[in-house]
Amino acid sequence: MKLYKFTTDPNSIVHPEEFNSSAVGKIKWLGDGYVSMDDGWKDLMVSLNADTFTLCDADDVVTAKALSKPFWDGMKRARIREKYTRDDELRALRVDDTTVKNDIAAIITSINAERDAFYAIS
Repeated sequence: MKLYKFTTDPNSIVHPEEFNSSAVGKIKWLGDGYVSMDDGWKDLMVSLNADTFTLCDADDVVTAKALSKPFWDGMKRARIREKYTRDDELRALRVDDTTVKNDIAAIITSINAERDAFYAIS
């Protein structure tokens, strides 16, 4: 997936009425002028919306990550809470429980990898 910015009102973007085999994969509207999509979706959306989507550069990635930080932080908290309570987390810090601390770090690393996959620029 690659990160694109769109330069038009989101309500005026034409979406496909039918899908063919080229539109397999993922598309994720990130809001605030950004969308992450694979090549099949990019080709389809560009064919329907000329001069609307531009591949992002590194500065755009920084901006998009900042805008979506609350979402990704929420994902981290939710996935940690699926496995550990707040008390479990605090206890692990107090008694230096490396097993729990390492597991939480692995959860965070996994979410960061998922996030970074949405912000690829090349």
